[in-house]
Amino acid sequence: MAAAMGYFMFVGNNPFMSKNIPSIYNYCDRWCERCCLTNRCAVYESEQKDAAAHNGEEDDVWDTVAQNMQQTIHLLHKMSKESGIDLDNIPQQEFDEMEAKEKETRRLVKADPLIDYCMEYAVQAKKVMDNEEFWKAKAEEMLQQHNQSNNV
Repeated sequence: MAAAMGYFMFVGNNPFMSKNIPSIYNYCDRWCERCCLTNRCAVYESEQKDAAAHNGEEDDVWDTVAQNMQQTIHLLHKMSKESGIDLDNIPQQEFDEMEAKEKETRRLVKADPLIDYCMEYAVQAKKVMDNEEFWKAKAEEMLQQHNQSNNV
């Protein structure tokens, strides 16, 4: 949603007339209080306006999510209209093509041997991590090494 919000938060919807840096929120670590670019960030600006509108009162998180989704849907429709795409009238053939591509992608992913190796690695790693006795013995060994190196 941040990208969609930022797209329309330029002055007059013109990025060249804006004080905000286009797409800066794509590199955000959400540590606004330490960021020196909050005065140029569309998402920060929007969040500050929202906070001021609520006068410090916390909304239910689901209400906030719902509002953000509504705004995202609105912006998606606006952007698609600007691009000449009618989201309410997408031909069935396009849906079918997209579904076929997605199905083929899933098939290719499942057939890739790397997936099998990754799954086997995950299973083996879980066995190691779940082995309490191994980790207790390892901790004891490390303590003994530490004590020997410090002559304790």
